[in-house]
Amino acid sequence: MIYREQTGESEKVDVRQEDGGCQDTLDRLAVLKPGEFTWIRTDDPREDEL
Repeated sequence: MIYREQTGESEKVDVRQEDGGCQDTLDRLAVLKPGEFTWIRTDDPREDEL
């Protein structure tokens, strides 16, 4: 999730999307604007993923 502090809006991004979902997510995170922050949720991460 990407949250916008000033408006309280959120944007869901999902790396599990087909057709480059992981790269799309990384590209979006690379251009976070002032006042935006992310919450990253992992489901049962493996040791090497942490």
